[in-house]
Amino acid sequence: MKKTLYTLVFNLTLVIMPMFGFGQCPDVPIILNSQGDVDAFIINYPNCTQVTAGMTIEGGDIIDLTPLSVITVLSSPLLIKNNLLLTNLAGLDNVLEFNFGGIGGLGIMDNNSLTDISAFSNMSSLDMFSGAFEIRNNPLLVSLNGLQGINANLDSYIIRNNNSLVDLNGIGDNIFCRDNFIVRENDNLQSFGAIDFNFLESITIIDNPLLIDISALDNYTTTIPFIRVMNNFNLSVCNVEALCHRVNQVYQCCNGLSSEVIIENNDTGCNSIEEVAISCGILASNRECAEALNLNFDESLEGNNEFSSESSQTPSCNDIDRADVWFTFNSEEFTIVDVNVSNGYNLQLWSGSCDNLSTINSACGSGSLLDISVTANTDYYIQVWSENTTENTGLFDILLEPKTLSTQENMLNEFTLFPNPTSDILLLKSVSPITQVKVFDLLGKRVISSEPNMSSEKVDMSKLNTGIYIVFVEISDRTTVHRIMKE
Repeated sequence: MKKTLYTLVFNLTLVIMPMFGFGQCPDVPIILNSQGDVDAFIINYPNCTQVTAGMTIEGGDIIDLTPLSVITVLSSPLLIKNNLLLTNLAGLDNVLEFNFGGIGGLGIMDNNSLTDISAFSNMSSLDMFSGAFEIRNNPLLVSLNGLQGINANLDSYIIRNNNSLVDLNGIGDNIFCRDNFIVRENDNLQSFGAIDFNFLESITIIDNPLLIDISALDNYTTTIPFIRVMNNFNLSVCNVEALCHRVNQVYQCCNGLSSEVIIENNDTGCNSIEEVAISCGILASNRECAEALNLNFDESLEGNNEFSSESSQTPSCNDIDRADVWFTFNSEEFTIVDVNVSNGYNLQLWSGSCDNLSTINSACGSGSLLDISVTANTDYYIQVWSENTTENTGLFDILLEPKTLSTQENMLNEFTLFPNPTSDILLLKSVSPITQVKVFDLLGKRVISSEPNMSSEKVDMSKLNTGIYIVFVEISDRTTVHRIMKE
């Protein structure tokens, strides 16, 4: 009788134990090393829908994860690696949550045939506070679609050596990375795509030979302390907000020198911190005569001498500790010119070539050079500077204006324009018909235009803002230019 009772209890225990022990997810990580392990998941872990201790899927013969479709919650670490034949993650479609509360993360690595990870796209709830998210060495992976739900706080986010990937579209819209966002050695990556960053402590963009577009960083305005942009041989556009903001800090504090920001071996325009500073408008690109910016007559141009330096040419007046920049123009048919700059800036007019410059008499001063005689159809250079301090450098306006040619004097004797200054109506009178009138502001924007074809014209300037305006008057196929003050 005792033996019969013992046998009954033993058999009943064998039936009940799977329900309370093996029937639930184990307290240790689940390791699936073969297709057989994947197929036996339901048998080995019946009713296991919430994997709480992590999972590793690693097997040379694994091709199908659909037996894992019962899983709805996964906990870190989740490693999908060294699966030579696996092409997609179908079977993990029902995972709605990925919970992470310890050391580990999410790794998709060294899967030679993997092309598609979109099975993760149903994930709507994610809880990660540290650890790494790494997608590495998946040579056939063509898209990151499926990772939209990965919006967690991560220590690092690594996308490395995925040589079929052309952009990063599919990554979550709210990346919060406390350590390093790494994009490295992706041979065919061309663009960051339309991803969005919430927080980055560090960013590394290295050895992506076809990368040309990192404009996703243009909307990121928070400081990134550590930046590495190196060996991206086709990347020439780096004037994105995230880089401009940090590079500006480097120049403000350290004159462009920092071990925390390294930008090198990319294409022209993004080949150094200095090039990025120039493209961001932080540094003046025209700090030497050979880099002079072109000026056009009657078009105001904005200059910037912040963080500029003292060039090799010494002006003939007001030679202070200067931060100077350079401009150039061709005199065209004009023989007399005016050059005006903002208050507080000095300027010198030079003739010749950059390697053999000569000063021009009475063409060095502060604020403006008026009635300067030049030779027609000749190139000239203008040096503009202020005292080399933070308070005295920055943005300024420069305007080149032609003066009346001697061939126009007879016509001018037959033409009058008054009053100047004016507060409302500007009167134009001429012996010959006035065919066209154009009024421009100092930014080169046309604000008034008319074609009277009469010997007189009234130009209503009452609605214009107070300031200087340039008036072009065409009479008998000749044009005169006048500077008018609107009160």
